[in-house]
Amino acid sequence: MQPAVEEIKRQLQRAPVVNVDETGGHVKGVLKWVHGAATDRLTLLGIDDRRGVVGIRALGVLEELTGIVIHDAWPAYWSARFEKLSGHGLCNAHYAEAGIMRNQPASGPTLLVLAGRVALSSSA
Repeated sequence: MQPAVEEIKRQLQRAPVVNVDETGGHVKGVLKWVHGAATDRLTLLGIDDRRGVVGIRALGVLEELTGIVIHDAWPAYWSARFEKLSGHGLCNAHYAEAGIMRNQPASGPTLLVLAGRVALSSSA
């Protein structure tokens, strides 16, 4: 199974756009975090004790991803440790819920996807 998981990671890292998210769940009564990374063809899920950057890194996708990451604007996804990313996009459902762009970095490109329209801003 491990070679298949490594191949999925490698393909996700090379994908032009990857959606990421996390959710909590209990395993034998203990809170764990399920981290996920997906495209329209691939999904990778991992379980970790941690929710933050450490938990995200344990999945093994974002540190090497050179494409755009789509997420819910949770601050951990903006981490400087994910320096190879070419941009960020906010999940449409979260954007509609929040109504504004939160936690946007001071510099670098940001991709905002709204109702099928794409706007790229750069504050370089």
